[in-house]
Amino acid sequence: PALDEKAAVHIARAYGTQGSRLLNRMERDVNCARLIRGSNEVTVAHVEHAVEHEAAVHLSDVVLRRTDLGSLCEPGQETLEDCASIMAGLLGWDEEKVAQEIGSVQKLYPVKRGHGVGASVSHSVP
Repeated sequence: PALDEKAAVHIARAYGTQGSRLLNRMERDVNCARLIRGSNEVTVAHVEHAVEHEAAVHLSDVVLRRTDLGSLCEPGQETLEDCASIMAGLLGWDEEKVAQEIGSVQKLYPVKRGHGVGASVSHSVP
């Protein structure tokens, strides 16, 4: 699939002159231009780049620090699965490690899954 214009603008803004590295990867392998499920800007190439060039070794590194997938709210299950699957291929993760990484990211968000963004969260006061 051809790279979406919004994703191309995102690459230019987020990576500046290094963006050409991602764009070249996408030209060589069209799968790299595929958007991560649940995102309209982050591609397979973003995740691969984060692992190969930005020392991302945990799913949280990609979701919270190398992309904006988890910036505004908890990323959906399919987003986490997509990213974890890509990382697993690059880092040699087995199914247990993938599940651990997804669980670790989900624990960072206080909203209960199934209740949507904005659900009330109770906090106990000591």
